[in-house]
Amino acid sequence: MIGLARAKASLYYLDGSSVQESKEQVQPRSCLVQSNKDRILLYHSRFGHPSFSTIRVMFPALLRSLNVKDFQCSVCELAKHKRVTYPSSNKRNLFPFSLIHSDVWGPTTVPNISGAQWFILFVDDCTRVVWLFLMKHKSEVSTIFPSFYNMIKTQFGVEIKRLRSDNAKDFF
Repeated sequence: MIGLARAKASLYYLDGSSVQESKEQVQPRSCLVQSNKDRILLYHSRFGHPSFSTIRVMFPALLRSLNVKDFQCSVCELAKHKRVTYPSSNKRNLFPFSLIHSDVWGPTTVPNISGAQWFILFVDDCTRVVWLFLMKHKSEVSTIFPSFYNMIKTQFGVEIKRLRSDNAKDFF
């Protein structure tokens, strides 16, 4: 046991007089920071994980006898990891309109000149041709998709076989 704490208003207060280490009275804060290295790592995390070179500029006295390259932060290392890239795929559909990708985006913070704040996008997987429709309200998706489907059917004489979206409730 290193000390006693009292509960007061949902907080625990460490009683400084009861903290003991090898029969000597010590200050409660002495267990928080014990060396310059610990203090540097504490400042590094409190200031939002700047580089240790920046810490050296901010606190030159702390790093006077220490080498910056000796410090490592596991949080910084994990944050700098890059994801493995997705493998490139040449699996495009061979026929136009056999797969259409779609997404609804919005609302924008500033409406355009016609007052539209929502967008719906259709991309053909084979040709990569894009159709963009502006909407004032998200509920207009239910009228835009049937008109897009009919446009493809009448202009190109082909029906859309599959529609891929992010499974949001935009089309329901």
